[in-house]
Amino acid sequence: MAVRLPGPDPGRAEGCPGPLGPGGETPQAVHLGLRLSLARRALAEVPELRDLVAGAVALLLARELFVVGRPLELLLDRPLPGLPDGWERARTFAELAACLPPQAAWALRGVDRADGLWQAEAAWWRRAAREGDRLVRAGPGRELVVGAVLLLAADGWRVVAALAAAARGGVDLGEVVGAAA
Repeated sequence: MAVRLPGPDPGRAEGCPGPLGPGGETPQAVHLGLRLSLARRALAEVPELRDLVAGAVALLLARELFVVGRPLELLLDRPLPGLPDGWERARTFAELAACLPPQAAWALRGVDRADGLWQAEAAWWRRAAREGDRLVRAGPGRELVVGAVLLLAADGWRVVAALAAAARGGVDLGEVVGAAA
């Protein structure tokens, strides 16, 4: 059964969420808006994950700018959580990392080309799993729940990465599994 989503509403107020949710009128803009909205919420509600969230925003920004080629205007159109001014002038991964605060820049360490970004994303997930494990071991309470969610998310990412690599074929699954482990 197909679901019909509402089209753009030319009469909607400036700054209000579009008919598809936060972020804009196109599916790509909505996807970006949802991811940034999640980052803002995580920064506000889960301080234990501040560095992980900042790193995730750095990776998202790098992917959008240098891999997807998202127009800068679309990114400037919304506040990016935890990022200082100046990132919009970056033309390379190194320039982007240099203008980010240390709690975000770590995620881009060693990335100098678009085809190396997947390894930085895998490193982010490894760090998320380590942090999740640390939080789970902290004992009962909020940290345990946050840690369990991180571990489940990291396991889910490993499954998605392995399935995507297998579906593409011609990919060294050992490299993908090794990077994801």
